[in-house]
Amino acid sequence: MIQLIQLPALIKSRAKTHEWHLRKVLGKIFKTCIESQRIRTISALVVIAVAVLAITIPFFNQAFSIDGPLELDYAQRQVDSPLAQDLPNYEYWGVTYDSYFNTQPRFLASYLSLIIRISGAPSEVPIHLSLIIFPLIGGFGMYYLGRRFRVSGLAAALLFLVSPMLMVNAHGEMVDVPGTCLWVAAIAVFIRAVDKRSNWYLGLSALLMLLTTQTYFQGLAVLPLAVAYLVINRQFRFRNFIPVIFAGLFFGAYLLTLHYRYGQIPHFAYRRRYSFILARLRGIFTVLGGTLFFPFVALAGFIVRWTSALIFVGASVITWSWSIVKYDLGEYSFSDMALFSIMLPVGITVAYLIFERFLAGIYSSDKRNSPEGRDTVFLAVWFFGVLSYASFLLPYPAPRYLLPILPPVVLSLLIIWKVIIRSKWLRFSLVTGAIALSLVFSTMLSMMYRDYADNGKLAAEWVIDNYGHTNGVWYNGGFGFGYYLKRYGFNVTPSILSELYVDKKKPLNLAEPQPGDHVVYSVQNGAWVPYPSVMQRLRLENVQYFYNCQLFYMPCAGEDVCWGAALFLPFTIDTRGEPTDELMVWRIDNKPNPLDESQKELYREVGITWIEDIAEK
Repeated sequence: MIQLIQLPALIKSRAKTHEWHLRKVLGKIFKTCIESQRIRTISALVVIAVAVLAITIPFFNQAFSIDGPLELDYAQRQVDSPLAQDLPNYEYWGVTYDSYFNTQPRFLASYLSLIIRISGAPSEVPIHLSLIIFPLIGGFGMYYLGRRFRVSGLAAALLFLVSPMLMVNAHGEMVDVPGTCLWVAAIAVFIRAVDKRSNWYLGLSALLMLLTTQTYFQGLAVLPLAVAYLVINRQFRFRNFIPVIFAGLFFGAYLLTLHYRYGQIPHFAYRRRYSFILARLRGIFTVLGGTLFFPFVALAGFIVRWTSALIFVGASVITWSWSIVKYDLGEYSFSDMALFSIMLPVGITVAYLIFERFLAGIYSSDKRNSPEGRDTVFLAVWFFGVLSYASFLLPYPAPRYLLPILPPVVLSLLIIWKVIIRSKWLRFSLVTGAIALSLVFSTMLSMMYRDYADNGKLAAEWVIDNYGHTNGVWYNGGFGFGYYLKRYGFNVTPSILSELYVDKKKPLNLAEPQPGDHVVYSVQNGAWVPYPSVMQRLRLENVQYFYNCQLFYMPCAGEDVCWGAALFLPFTIDTRGEPTDELMVWRIDNKPNPLDESQKELYREVGITWIEDIAEK
């Protein structure tokens, strides 16, 4: 009887014992899973770091080029004046300004000024090694964005890093790669802060947003993008808006400080080279199709429905027809025709499928309120937001200007493959193949870009070796070519545009080449129109050619083929063996000369047909 009375208590005691054992086992399993996830995360981050080193170290001694020297001039200025935002008595493309005021904030210049202080002078190796931190930040940000959007974080990071858009531009000194990588990190940390309700992550995201907006003005788009995430996911707590408000107020204070000190604020839009919107969209879609990934990777990744296949076929028919006509008229080479007819339809197809998924995320009853649907809408807002401001505010569709469009495309591609491909092995094979093909393609384009940059330095060194011992040597050309000659101490040939930018009430007092002096002109690195008194006394004395050593080629002078501008194509295939640069050396005569063919060629290069046009200006 006593045993029967004690039976319920005995059962309860044993149940508690079993529950304790069960909790202990589950706790061990959970702890093991956490440790396993931590190990996988650390391993993935190590792989990303190794990948960053692999794509940057081989190019660490690449010469300065395009707009990189301008950023270095600002950094050199901030070594002595850390808060300076202008360059006094600065020459830019033959025009001397009392105070040159650039259109970008100065965080990158401030960072590079620290490197110059440490290294002692602007040098290729320390500058490029110091910039490795930004692709590393961007790769880590893409890893966490990939995990947040329920795809492989490692695949997202690697596809981002080996994209031609990022990998080629990561070897330069301009603001676009640092700004985009900070943008990615800011959004990744902000989303994690909102989802996890973490005040620490909110503070970190505010700092990253501040750095993004202080790196380049495109970074301002990160603020409405963060708000869009809150609206789409209905996260309306005031604390979630604090990073956006903080970064916005700081940027407003920055503008007020500039206006107080300099009497003006920077221009938020670059000068447009052409205004026809269809021409701009043609360039944008061509760049997207050719430089997001290896083109056939994008083609295979985004033609997953009959509608996208139909769009691709229709765009291909129109583009090939147009290109064949241009080829027959002699306006396109065969390689230009082929590349354009592949890139443009691929870019249009990518944009169409993202738009189609955006509509499905809004109107589809089964996706409208699902996490997947909201994520699709957010990525589409990111994509088309960048596409919109690139169409209206930026001067041309250069791959570096379109870098912020890369992360949503990478994430969309991986999400599409995850949805339509159930086999993990097949999906892994596709991702691995996409990374490998894009890496090879990006490496070839990076070698093309390195040749372009190095040729500017080689041309400057040729001038120094052959004319450095003489007096009165002037140069006409910018980018790396002009930067290295200016560092050596050569004089810049003044442009007639100086009279348009300098106060007419003050005398110009600009020196110009005298009889017996030499003027060195680089076709590849741009040029400007000297004073008529100089132009009419030029006599060609020497010509030096520099050739491309790579499969791909970007002449980038008087052409619509250029990685830095991409008005027509970001690159082409070198089938003609033409020189990448033509260096002309003129001697200044005592008296004006009759126009010879070399002078007429110079006039054509700078857009002037008759000498009377110069006299009128």
